[in-house]
Amino acid sequence: MKKILKKIALTFSIITLISLFTFAFYNKGILNFNTKIANISEPDTNYVNPRVDVKVNKQYDEKGNIIRYDSSYTYIYTYPNGKSKEINIDSLYNSFKPYFFDKGFDMMHKPFNDFFEMDSTFQQHFFDEDYFMNQFEREMFRFDDLMREMDSLRNIFLKEIYPNIELEKEPADKTINTIEI
Repeated sequence: MKKILKKIALTFSIITLISLFTFAFYNKGILNFNTKIANISEPDTNYVNPRVDVKVNKQYDEKGNIIRYDSSYTYIYTYPNGKSKEINIDSLYNSFKPYFFDKGFDMMHKPFNDFFEMDSTFQQHFFDEDYFMNQFEREMFRFDDLMREMDSLRNIFLKEIYPNIELEKEPADKTINTIEI
């Protein structure tokens, strides 16, 4: 039974981490773990490898089966000057969501609004068999611009929350890292 629970916990943790990093804007992440703090002259192993605090809460039924499972991850970075900064990823991400949409980013809404806000002279294509597909293909050309806009909003957000963080200026490595289970 313990082996099964350990496998479930490990699988859940891996899936959670993969989901977090994948959802966090494809290879950019909520925090760019390659960021550099201003005025750092030598590498700090605690900066590159933060202390990770994982809290797992489990609730069991009367037969010993897990009925509720919750976990949280906290990353603590220590800088060369001895100060430490605790970063709660859940809290940071939850505060980013409203910021992201309140700043006017309308990726989810605009393509669909365009379908219904067109002048009647353009609505003749509404009767075409592939009306939405044609609209979608036209919008796909904007995908790179949308990703740049999302990254810009994330960078502005991080500068406001953590003014001492200097984001990496070089483009990220385009290779995708995978984890084999």
